[in-house]
Amino acid sequence: MYDANIIADYVIVYSDEHNYFLSNLKLQKLLYLIQAYFLISKNKPCFFNTIEAWDFGPVVPDVYSRYKVFGATTIPAPRFRNFNITDCDQKLVNEVIEKFRRYTATDLMKLTQCQAPWQEAFEYKTLISIDSLRRYFCEEEFLC
Repeated sequence: MYDANIIADYVIVYSDEHNYFLSNLKLQKLLYLIQAYFLISKNKPCFFNTIEAWDFGPVVPDVYSRYKVFGATTIPAPRFRNFNITDCDQKLVNEVIEKFRRYTATDLMKLTQCQAPWQEAFEYKTLISIDSLRRYFCEEEFLC
């Protein structure tokens, strides 16, 4: 399991190398979806950081605070590029980025706000738990 900041840096570099626009809002939704896809594909979380249900969808507060200075603009790629992420895990992260690259940040916000993990956490002012992600993505929607 990784720190979400490492995964975020990897997503930023990958997006930069492929000329994909990546704001903090879009990054937050991609991290949420990456976490879900790891649960679907590997039956384990990608990162240990918490995900919260904010007004504009799921957010990893640790990562959000690092990049909030960029607002809605593209996050520049970090110089440090030694991610220490296995090739297999990089491949899965890449697949998620590619699957959702054409979605705008607003599209992803609307998508994630329609999903039970965000809705339940937002209603009850709780974290988006690994169990709620697993239950929604594995049992209800994707049938792992």
